[in-house]
Amino acid sequence: MLKKIITFFKNTYFRIHRKVEDFPLRTIFLILVSVLIIAFIQIIIINDDLHIEAKDLKDHSILDRIGLSIWWAIVTLTTVGYGDYFPTKPLGRVLGIIVMGFGIVFTSILSGTIASIFVERKLREGRGMKELDITNHIIVCGWNDTAENLLESFPYASGTSNLTVVLVNDLDGDTIADIKIRHKGLDIKYVKGDFTKEEVLMRANIVKARSVILLADSNGNGGSLSSDPDQRTIIAAFAINNIAPDVKIAAEIHKKENEEHLKRSNVDDILIYGKFGGFLLSHAALSPGVPSLIMELLSFSFGNTIIKTKIPSEYTGKTFHELSEHFRKHHAILIGVLSEEKDITLDDILSDQGSGIDQFIKKKFSEAQNDYFADQKTHFNVRINPGEDYIIQNIDTAFIISKEN
Repeated sequence: MLKKIITFFKNTYFRIHRKVEDFPLRTIFLILVSVLIIAFIQIIIINDDLHIEAKDLKDHSILDRIGLSIWWAIVTLTTVGYGDYFPTKPLGRVLGIIVMGFGIVFTSILSGTIASIFVERKLREGRGMKELDITNHIIVCGWNDTAENLLESFPYASGTSNLTVVLVNDLDGDTIADIKIRHKGLDIKYVKGDFTKEEVLMRANIVKARSVILLADSNGNGGSLSSDPDQRTIIAAFAINNIAPDVKIAAEIHKKENEEHLKRSNVDDILIYGKFGGFLLSHAALSPGVPSLIMELLSFSFGNTIIKTKIPSEYTGKTFHELSEHFRKHHAILIGVLSEEKDITLDDILSDQGSGIDQFIKKKFSEAQNDYFADQKTHFNVRINPGEDYIIQNIDTAFIISKEN
């Protein structure tokens, strides 16, 4: 019987030794198994050796012996040493010394392992190698000379400082640390890597992101694409649309001829780098004051700016003129509306109270493996000064010129 028990513990010992690959964790498991073996030896060989409140262990049932022996081994292993149970014979004391030695090693390895896990996690986060577990964040892919201004504008545009921004690029850790210091109002995370690759985007948890901004990256990783920022932007747009089709994408490009490629990848907003430079310079020469007006409207740093705001529910169904009068009373100028138009869905076609054919069709779609309406996105239609008779809809949001609060 004793031989079978020893063989069982021996086989268990080596199975754990083979399966646990990480050295610290493997050592911890082996120490625990060793202590359990010693506890059972205490029961089998010297079950009357533990002194328990002036009574011998043999006065207890076998279940009590097992429980008390394991309790003694664990208390000794963790160096707690309550002293409620202790060996009184030489062999028991030798086993106790072995368990004490295991205890010193166990506590050292356990504390070191826990500390190393946290340190490694922090280092991976600092190097941008950690997989992020966040939601409703904004991902900024790439880096160029407009990125700093972009980060400065986020708190103003969002109306809150509690905004999480994930930077995905190939900058070094020191540069990222400096960026975090300069923009303390943002919760900035970092993912290092090529944003045209899906595995890098997945580390940024792009599926649960609020939106993505693709900058015309002038800091490529040295590959064949680094000399053509637009090509990197287009590839990244297609990759994002493939793995996260519902995420809103805004992209910046250098060449207007690449705009059509981005439109085919369902990018929501496209900005051509330097597109309005000629407009501002020509007005600076021919119509002084116009550039200053545009700069004020497009900046959060001076006076009035363009703000997107909700429309009071009581103005749904009323005219653009009536809504304009409402904002004028609040010292704001209404300049247009944004309509969020969603693609048609199955529920829009078939009703729950429809005919038997409608119910049959809905049932078949629900049983199908593919969701044919999963890729439907919200489309934005901007109407600037649509006319005084335009009827406000419940899908509209107002654009106003007002002072930033």
